[in-house]
Amino acid sequence: MAVHCTSRVIHTSPSTGQTIHSKLDDGSTGWGEQAPYDRIMVTAAATQVPRELIRELS
Repeated sequence: MAVHCTSRVIHTSPSTGQTIHSKLDDGSTGWGEQAPYDRIMVTAAATQVPRELIRELS
């Protein structure tokens, strides 16, 4: 049985005041509606970086 969980959170960094958008989901297809990005942090093991993530970097 597969379970799919998605969580989206918007934070404001107390030290810089920058807005941080985070998403808990299967990130292998990217998050195009928030692109482009300065940085993408992936916390998972993968054999290669998905092309969708590379395309979303500015």
